[in-house]
Formats: sequence, C-alpha cells, structure tokens
Amino acid sequence: MTITPRHDTAYERIADAYDAVFTDAISQAENRVIFAHLRQVLRRCPGLTLDLGCGTGLCLEELPVAPDAYLGLDLAPAMLARARAKFPAHRFALGTMAQLPCPERSAALVVSTFGSFCYCPEPDAVVREAWRVLQPGGSLFLMCYTPGYQARPDYVFNRLGLPQIPATTWTPESLTRDTRAPVRARPHAGQEASISQSGASCVPSLDSPASSHTPAIPRRDP
Repeated sequence: MTITPRHDTAYERIADAYDAVFTDAISQAENRVIFAHLRQVLRRCPGLTLDLGCGTGLCLEELPVAPDAYLGLDLAPAMLARARAKFPAHRFALGTMAQLPCPERSAALVVSTFGSFCYCPEPDAVVREAWRVLQPGGSLFLMCYTPGYQARPDYVFNRLGLPQIPATTWTPESLTRDTRAPVRARPHAGQEASISQSGASCVPSLDSPASSHTPAIPRRDP
C-alpha cells in the first residue's frame, strides 16, 4: 500500500511553509492537549518511538525523545529534509506506513500526529503493521481528522490557499470499527483499547473553538 503521488507531491510543495501553519491560537491549544497526553504515554512506554508521517519533525518539538530512541517515517523527501535540518541527530527514513522498517515487537510507542493517518488508503493495513512492531505494553497513538476538519480555515491546504487532497475522516466509533477489526482477528493476550475524543470542546479548561482531531490509543498489553 502506498499513498498516491498526489499526496507526496502536495506535501513536497508545502514543506517550507508547513511549520508556520500550526502557530495559530487554536492549533496551539489543540497541541497542548494532545502532547500533554502523549508525554504521559511516553513516560510509561520507554523505548523506540516510531513517528509515522513525521513530516518536518513537529512531534519532536513537543516530545522529549532521545535521538537513539526515535525513528521518523515520511513519504515526502522535502518534509524529511526539513526534519533533518532541525533535528540532525535523530533518525528519519523515506517510506510508507504500511511497510514499517522495524522488526516485530521493536517499538514501545507508535504515533501518527497532525492527520497523517487520514491520507492512508488502507488504514486497517497501517494498524496491523503498527501492531506487528509494538512491544508488549506499547501504545499506538493516532491523531485523526474528524468530519468537518477540512472545512476549517486553519486546515493546512486552506491556510495556504491550495487545493485539498483526498483524506478519510474518522469518529471514535468508526476508527474502532474500521481499524480495530483486523487487529481482533489476530489477538494477543491481554489486548485492550481505549478511544478518547480530545480537543478544546472536550477539555473544560480550554477556552477555544471545538477541535476536530480524534486521538486514538489502542494499547497492547503483555
């Protein structure tokens, strides 16, 4: 499975402007919620962090992951070039989410932030592959677009005045139904999952418009 050349080319075009898109107040508020949670997950999942669709390395700006405990994967060479320039000590690789360059049970945490997962034409294959590389006790974190997100003015392609590219939107229910089923077909002892809606509308302490991101954290227990 690969993302179409249209996706690859689109992100090649926006690599230089990409980071600036997420500096607005709403994006920053959403990031505080999401990465506060991810830092907690990281503390309980020491080991290799695999960053799927890592782009320009924005995840590393928020998460304290050591260079020898990180691998970022992306399809767009220009995005990876930006990431390597910002984080020269960390490891990055060109590749797809459904063919991870890691042995079985080698990663403690698999993350996909900023909607990268939503551009995968076969999301169930991505989840199966993530489950393959996760260690017992590891976690998978998916930050997805929910319906309506691409209509937001701050959606990256809207902000830059460029045509949108195809993406799949998710709700917690559809994410559980459509991507967890293949995992249940290959059960591991003690597997469990929790799906949570995250964003300003679901966190009373944040005074900002509703978020349209859905993080999902299936956990693989021993």
